[in-house]
Amino acid sequence: MNKYIRKAMISIEEIENVLRDVVCNNLQRDKKKSKIKVNILGEEVYALSDRYKTFFTKGYSCCQCGIKGKYFALEAGLGSKIPQYHLNLYAVNNENEEILMTKDHITPKSKGGINHLDNYQTMCCNCNAKKEVIYINF
Repeated sequence: MNKYIRKAMISIEEIENVLRDVVCNNLQRDKKKSKIKVNILGEEVYALSDRYKTFFTKGYSCCQCGIKGKYFALEAGLGSKIPQYHLNLYAVNNENEEILMTKDHITPKSKGGINHLDNYQTMCCNCNAKKEVIYINF
């Protein structure tokens, strides 16, 4: 069950052309204090997401299993009165299923980790879910 409204699928290269300079020139800027937006297919997208910073600096592959992100999807959450679009990175597995790529904390916040680029890594949602199970079992 998809929890997003998808407007388009866009290649990583196209997104890099639009976002990389904005993101990389503002790595230290707090996203909460900055409202920098870019236009992607007619939608205003906040440019300084920590996810984008993580993907552009740490790469598009899962640090655990190695699956590589293939494209971004321009999506908005279901149920929003006014949809706010954002970009989600997806990989595709051997069964041709989409796998959402996430920004993961290296040291979990529950163990003292902080919200900072140095503590983020790229991870697929499958590996991230397994990681959460491991922490719960300790």
